[in-house]
Order: sequence, then structure tokens, then C-alpha cells
Amino acid sequence: MDKISNNSKSGIRPIESLNVIDSFLFQEITEDEENAKFIAKLIIKRVTGVELTDITVEVEKSLHGIVTDKKYNLPYRSRYYQSLTDAKYLGNSKKYIDLPEVITIWILEHDPFGGDRIIYNVKNVIEEMPEMLYNDGVKRIFLYTKGKIGGTRELKNLLKYISESNPNNVVDTELEALHGLVDDIKHREGIGERYMTLGEMIEYERAESYENGVEAGRQEGRQEGMEILVKSHFECNIPETKTIQILMDNYDLSKKEATDFIASSRNKN
Repeated sequence: MDKISNNSKSGIRPIESLNVIDSFLFQEITEDEENAKFIAKLIIKRVTGVELTDITVEVEKSLHGIVTDKKYNLPYRSRYYQSLTDAKYLGNSKKYIDLPEVITIWILEHDPFGGDRIIYNVKNVIEEMPEMLYNDGVKRIFLYTKGKIGGTRELKNLLKYISESNPNNVVDTELEALHGLVDDIKHREGIGERYMTLGEMIEYERAESYENGVEAGRQEGRQEGMEILVKSHFECNIPETKTIQILMDNYDLSKKEATDFIASSRNKN
């Protein structure tokens, strides 16, 4: 196992302390399609009560399910990802009626609505008749990992483990299976080096971005930060899907914009 200790300079946490809700660990687990299916079915079962026997998972997009630092503009972010889903299903040749019923599930470590609830079910209503739903086929579910009100015991146990992925929170056989996946990833050969490289690169990139005026909105600094990020990924052979996701999360790029930027950077090199 690759041992990674805390680095006081960069503030990078040791890989042993990562939880399922942390982007790096979550994506490493769900890169395997069977692992992604298991986690998706487990979340759906404990959130909705529906136990699925068969499921299709688009692994590269699974990271969207875990949100730890997007405290602001959450309704707009959920609207954006919903529009991507609708565009994918509708295509160019289908009718609007062909759009499927969709439930999106967001897992957060902050309380999105301040009600200290484990689960928030969000639907549209007609203002003049709030008792009547405006059914557009979309339902959003927001889960707060530290919530105290509502939800089932099984859901609360799952969220507790997702937020704090240690043996003390393994309280049933399904969580035991999930913990086995987590433990396997943390002990995988080379994972420590990959995590450290990625973690240091992200911290460096963020520092560079700030110093160059990204936080103040200077495009030049933002561009430089993106170039440093992509160049570091090329040198470390980080999968392109990870690079795309980090560009989307840290620079608010669309998937196409991130992909085009990577292609442009590759051509320069």
C-alpha cells in the first residue's frame, strides 16, 4: 500500500482518511462499471425504496452525483445538469413527449435549505394553487449527510458512511460490501502516488489561479491556471475524463468547452 502522510504545506489529506463523498475516491470506485452499478442501486434503493434488478450506468458522469463544495447556485446547477440530460434523451429526431420521467439525486455535506433534514424532495408547483403539482416529469432529491429530520434509518446509515467512510459506520451487509470496495481502492497499487500527484497539482493550480487574479475575474490568470492544470495532467498521464471533470468543476466549463480546451492544449504540445 502507498502510504501518504499529511503535508502541512499543501494541506493534502492522507488517502486513508478519504471518504466516499470525496471526489477522488468516489470516481476511483465508480470507474469500474459493476462498482458504479452497485452504488447507484444502493443509493436509489435507500432513497426511493425501489430495488432495481438491472441498471445502466454512464460511469464517466457518475461524479455529478456527489457534491461537496458547491454551496452556491445549487438550483441553477441542478437545472444545468437536467438540461444536459434532456438534450441527450431528446436528440434531434424525438418529440418532447418522449422525454422520460427523471429523478436527480444530490448528496451534500451542507444543508441546502436550512431545515436540518436528511432528505428534501423538490418538485414544481403552481403558485396560485400550491396544492397542485406542475408535472414536467422532473423531480429533484437533495440529501444532507448530517441531517437530523426525516428519512429512514437505512438512508441515514448510508449517508453517515458516505460522509465518514470508516469501519465504525459499517452497520449492515450492504455497507460492508461498500466498505470492501473502499478498502480495495485505498490499498490498490499505485493509488497513493496518483492521489498525491493529483492532490498536489490541484492545490498548486488553485494557488496559481488565485495569485494570477482568477478570483478577481482576470481572464489571463484563469487561462494560465487552466493551462497549468492540463499540462500537469498530461505529464502525469491522468485520464482525460478526470481532467474534463476538474475543468468543469473548477472553471465552470461545459463538457464540450473542457474537451475542446484539452484538444487545443494537446495540439500546442
